[in-house]
Amino acid sequence: MIMKPVKYFLLARTIKILLQFLFLLGSLSLILNLYIELFLPKSYVEVGGWTYGYKDQGYQIKGVMSLSIPDTLTYYSSGGGQANTHNYNGRNLGADSVKDKIVNIIKSSENECIKITNDINSQENMTVRAISKNKIYNFFWAVTEKLDLVFYLFFIIILIKLTNRYMDREIFMIRSFKLVSSLGILLILSEILTLAIGYINGIIMQHPKLHTYSLIEKKGYNFLDLSFDFFSTVSITNIGIGILIILLSQVLKEAILVKQENELTI
Repeated sequence: MIMKPVKYFLLARTIKILLQFLFLLGSLSLILNLYIELFLPKSYVEVGGWTYGYKDQGYQIKGVMSLSIPDTLTYYSSGGGQANTHNYNGRNLGADSVKDKIVNIIKSSENECIKITNDINSQENMTVRAISKNKIYNFFWAVTEKLDLVFYLFFIIILIKLTNRYMDREIFMIRSFKLVSSLGILLILSEILTLAIGYINGIIMQHPKLHTYSLIEKKGYNFLDLSFDFFSTVSITNIGIGILIILLSQVLKEAILVKQENELTI
């Protein structure tokens, strides 16, 4: 007897094909990254005008960016300069010595009654590229930058297996709930690993800041306060989602077991 396909079978098949395509792209990306790292002196590969990788050597490191734009830039006739932030009044050389004053204001073109401060903090992780003369640091960064891709591939594999279970009418079997729980476990493990990596990167990198200086006049400028924090890269949201997935899968599994016991009793 030929079983009738499950509801939304075509949608499930389409999702499976898409997941397989994403897995293929991720696998190729991982293979290319390993090939470039192990066999090429440069950090990219060119094939027929197509470039994969980065022309600037370095490894991707996650960090949280903070940017503070000075409210006022003051230039003096002597050639010096000063950045005043948050209406702070620094040195005063007299009105005659001031050559120019530049004001930085973030304005809303739609509503001018709103004032936006010049402090900008990114809540999401950003990536910087870094390379060191220390080979241990480079090896650590080379390994850790590929771990995200490895977790991504495992995540895709689990989703493909769950899609197959749905298409085979096995989505409500106990082993399927173990797969669902593994998604949550994978999310939590990835964030725990991110926390450990961020802590190590924070020790290595500390809190790098932007330094601007002139090669001709031998002057330094601090007119833009840009810094990165590598300690705070973990996502509490992902950990919460992982815990929620595990709890929901356990609740559903227990509900299915109770239903099966009731059916056997009847």
